[in-house]
Amino acid sequence: MDDIRIFCNDKFEARRYLTLIEKELRRLNLSLNGQKTKIINLNPRLKKEKEAIADSYRKAFDLDKSKLSRFSKSRNVSIINEAFHLAIKVLLENVKENPTGSNSNERKLNQAITTIRRCVSKGVNLEKENNITQFIEEAGILMKERPWITPQVCTMIGVLDKKYISRKFWSEAIEIVLDAKFNIYPWQGYHLWLLLAKHKIDDVNLRKYASNYLDSNDETSRPIIAAMMIYMGTIDSDYRRVILRKYNEGFTHGNFQDRIALIVLRAIDSSEVSFNNDKIKAIHESLNYFKDKDLVYILVKRMILILI
Repeated sequence: MDDIRIFCNDKFEARRYLTLIEKELRRLNLSLNGQKTKIINLNPRLKKEKEAIADSYRKAFDLDKSKLSRFSKSRNVSIINEAFHLAIKVLLENVKENPTGSNSNERKLNQAITTIRRCVSKGVNLEKENNITQFIEEAGILMKERPWITPQVCTMIGVLDKKYISRKFWSEAIEIVLDAKFNIYPWQGYHLWLLLAKHKIDDVNLRKYASNYLDSNDETSRPIIAAMMIYMGTIDSDYRRVILRKYNEGFTHGNFQDRIALIVLRAIDSSEVSFNNDKIKAIHESLNYFKDKDLVYILVKRMILILI
């Protein structure tokens, strides 16, 4: 528990409760942070003090944040639409804040993106939503400046129809994964390669880069290698034979890459795949049953689950 606020009738009552809290915490071998603990008069005489108090509580009790949290979980169409429009408003208000990674609007930004994704998955009509187009136009630049929101952006873009996604966004996404200046975080590249695979963005430079990277088989970049396997297997069905050869030669490292490779090879007959054990064989046979299905993916606790 953090940032506890206790409302009292006067400062004397506040002191009494503060003493009780300190006593109980000592019993638990804990203590209050004296630098953060203070008694505030909510009705000061000075205007400046009143404004400071109002501002602090405006941040603490954020109505938009509460609405987003509640409305996005509704099954009512009108409420879902309201949540969507509110999320767009919050998104555009916060998207151009100072991109240091430490400002107080990061949570609202992430919440807005998550809400948009939920609403789209629940069937919100985007035909007349110019604001979402405006955000997508800026999303690529946003991922460069704030790489930590890439998973949320990718999962949101992942549920959109390809027709809503601008060329500018794809150009920015491709630049992030290809340019060493931006291609810093393996987890960011992982999400972007999966997104490029999901929407089948076929680009000669991406193919060349992924092919060379896969040949290097850099063990320190297992997530990137895994996502590139998904990308190449999705874009080029013939490349699945290359993945098959690599897999049979022991190319993959660990269970994660093994399972990614099996997903890529789901259309290959099990008799052609060399399995380490019966469990892996059973997984592939199950995947092979869904060999004609497109890939989808969802974000769960900052990890991607790849489903059929």
